[in-house]
Amino acid sequence: MNLVMFGPPGSGKGTQSSRICSYVSASVVDCGKLLRVAALTMRQSEDLKAGKLLPDELVIGVVREKLRELIKVGDNFILDGFPRSVVQCHALFEMSSELEFEISCLVKFEVSEREIFARLLDRLVCSACGALHDVVLGRCVSCGSVECERRSDDLKVEIIKKRLMLYGAVERDIVNLFRSRSIKVLSIDAGRSVDEVAADLRTQLLMFI
Repeated sequence: MNLVMFGPPGSGKGTQSSRICSYVSASVVDCGKLLRVAALTMRQSEDLKAGKLLPDELVIGVVREKLRELIKVGDNFILDGFPRSVVQCHALFEMSSELEFEISCLVKFEVSEREIFARLLDRLVCSACGALHDVVLGRCVSCGSVECERRSDDLKVEIIKKRLMLYGAVERDIVNLFRSRSIKVLSIDAGRSVDEVAADLRTQLLMFI
């Protein structure tokens, strides 16, 4: 099963991707994390921190290489943070033909803007492993590290607004492109608790297996 997690920033895509891996054999491809460790120019790094989209060519190249690695060893994947533009969406469809894989489902996370602001202004990123979690936890739930900090693109309300605007500008077009390929679009109410969303996703995704 190959999944694409699609939704606004702070909707829980990364958290739910990790949960899905507990019952589906797949590797999470976190586009944001890949880009943060890639060899970016100083300008590109600053753009990433400011919540701007990086050039499609760069992002597509990074994702293509990661998917190539996974497909080569027979792994399924869960894409988190890609595609974020219509160009990237078409590129993903081209990759599916080139690398010979099928996309099982687009999981669309639905959550209010108010909830998104509350979440993004109240989360930390682990300096050791890059996992995201609520600030109240204080310790990384993935690796146990206490070396955590706020992600740079979560710090300012203006940056969050920009990220939401970028998502809203392509949301409908990307969903329609997946539907035009007869790929199932699964809409999830992501405004609920992590456990409630995870249980709903599990029930619906296991129907594919």
